[in-house]
Amino acid sequence: MKNLKYSMAAIAFCLMFLISAKTFRVGAQEIEPVAASTNPETVTAAPVTKEVSVSKTPFIDASNNLILRFGSFSDAGYRYKLTRNSDNKSVSGTIDKGATSVKISLKGKGIYKQNAGYKLVVTSADKERKVTTRYYTGISLSGLTLTHRDDNSVKAAWTTKGKNYYTGYVLDTSKTTGGAKPLYRSFVSGKSGTIAASGLTDGKYYISVIAYKTIGKYKHYGQRLTKSIDYKKGLPKVTGLTAEPGNGKADLKWNPVKDAETYTVYRSTSSGGPYASVADNIRETAFTDTKVTGGKTYYYKVKAFNKTYTGFASSAASAKVPVVAGKVSKIDLKLNSKDELSVSWKKVSKASFYRVYYKEKIEGTHYAKLADPTSCIQSLAKLDPEKTYLIVVYSFTKVGSKSYRTKSGSNEITVKPREYMEKNYNKLLASKVRTITYYKTKCDYTTRKYSTATKTAFVNYKGYTSPTNYLIWISHYTQQVTVFKGSKGKWKMIRTFICGTGTARNHSPRGIFKIQYKERGWYYVNTKELYISHYAGRNSFHTRPLYNGGGVANATIGRPCSHGCVRCYNADAKYIYDKMPLNTTVVSY
Repeated sequence: MKNLKYSMAAIAFCLMFLISAKTFRVGAQEIEPVAASTNPETVTAAPVTKEVSVSKTPFIDASNNLILRFGSFSDAGYRYKLTRNSDNKSVSGTIDKGATSVKISLKGKGIYKQNAGYKLVVTSADKERKVTTRYYTGISLSGLTLTHRDDNSVKAAWTTKGKNYYTGYVLDTSKTTGGAKPLYRSFVSGKSGTIAASGLTDGKYYISVIAYKTIGKYKHYGQRLTKSIDYKKGLPKVTGLTAEPGNGKADLKWNPVKDAETYTVYRSTSSGGPYASVADNIRETAFTDTKVTGGKTYYYKVKAFNKTYTGFASSAASAKVPVVAGKVSKIDLKLNSKDELSVSWKKVSKASFYRVYYKEKIEGTHYAKLADPTSCIQSLAKLDPEKTYLIVVYSFTKVGSKSYRTKSGSNEITVKPREYMEKNYNKLLASKVRTITYYKTKCDYTTRKYSTATKTAFVNYKGYTSPTNYLIWISHYTQQVTVFKGSKGKWKMIRTFICGTGTARNHSPRGIFKIQYKERGWYYVNTKELYISHYAGRNSFHTRPLYNGGGVANATIGRPCSHGCVRCYNADAKYIYDKMPLNTTVVSY
């Protein structure tokens, strides 16, 4: 019992001591003292300091000052305590009443350390509320760029010098340079971020990037970069632009843009530009550029416009304008190798093929394709010989899998096949005849022979005459001699045979001549040529070179091989020598 009395006394003494003290602690919480009361039930503990949720923007500036911008949460002022994580070294201070930001010089407080984490606690003067933020002295940011993108969003991009010490970045968008509460805030892991167009209106914006490093479960904020942009919302980007090349043109098409009133087309000869306007105030979604040059590649972009906004340029579309063949200059009617009535024309440079169109000469009919020949002649045998047709020819150039037609066609001709053949049969046959062509040391000739009808039509259509009843035609192209009997317009073939005319270096004369005189032969040391019939000076019909003792010294015939004379087989040379009177006309063609 005695011990119990002493214990009760000790407890009473301790209670009196604690009540008389200026402050006391409950756990780790500091409590303000209260006045003594005769009624212990009226005594209350001081409020516990609670973390409050206010807008705040923490960062480190370029001079390694800690900056905290925060929304006001006390009318009485604030105190702060800054502690370095690594060694718990700390500094404290006060913040003026009404202030909404604090700036603490790490170096001025002697607490700076590179790549270090810090904890800053700002407490209200009444100790009821506090704000906690954390910092990291990492490497500085640089190179912030802001790009107004073609979808009306704004892209921010930046870099860090050297090694990247940060976990991620905060992207803030504000209408002012200061303040703790941005309009938009997002967290990104890479070195770029996008502000969506939906939240932006015309005006000036300040966009900040704040780096942070995650240490433990907390974000520690580091360096900041800020840049402004004068934003003006534009019309959306033009999409779907295509450029189709054609003959001397490029056809452009694109998708319509909502609220667009006009479009402008820009062009360049390089994909990277520069692009210059080639057409503006276009109200359609198509344009044909005709100021182009074949063989060049052109790049195009299109923008939309209205009275308020300018749109964003489309992606580039390119068109390689082909080098297209020119116009078929003239078409005519002639017979082909099968003696069919055909339409023909001269070869056109760069033409890959041609297209022959026809239509009946009747009101309301339209041109249809007859054929796509690659040569310069096309038979009309498929047409009704009793009907009258209009015919025109276009040239085409093929580039890859596409074919391009020349801008305009040939002259238009009218033909009724049967009627035309009846009136122009000799003319058509004669038109098949051509003469030899020389190319330096080469001759353009053929071993194919003309038909009897073609030969006869040629001399009669040309209207050749002769003082005798005979006419001789030398065809250099076919290497043939043909003998006719009759008179002008009534010549009939009586003999034809192959020959050998002059070479490219020693042309046989061409023109209209007459047999002037004859010699039995020319004799040399070992060879001879017999049955000489002169028609152009020393140029004559004669045999191939023969040995004096018999046999052929040079058997060449049927191709250009002489020094200008016309070599013949023995019997053919003798035929002219014996049968053709002097003054007989010789047509050398």
